[in-house]
Amino acid sequence: MSNSNPQGLVKYQTWLRLIPYAALGMLIFSLTSTTEVNYFFRGYLVLIQAQAGIFVVYFVIAKIMKMRRDKNKEGR
Repeated sequence: MSNSNPQGLVKYQTWLRLIPYAALGMLIFSLTSTTEVNYFFRGYLVLIQAQAGIFVVYFVIAKIMKMRRDKNKEGR
């Protein structure tokens, strides 16, 4: 029997899930802060980029998790 703390691992995995979304936010900020466009248009760009980015990140993570799950099933 293992004496490890499974709660610590769960907390660590939760923080790892934040990393792609934080990186997306930094990318969107850097892309829109360098543009020389109208203030309202810049806000609109941020909203569109954030929605599209979250959509892409969500499905990429889902695809990776599915591949991992399939790989674990084959290994059994």
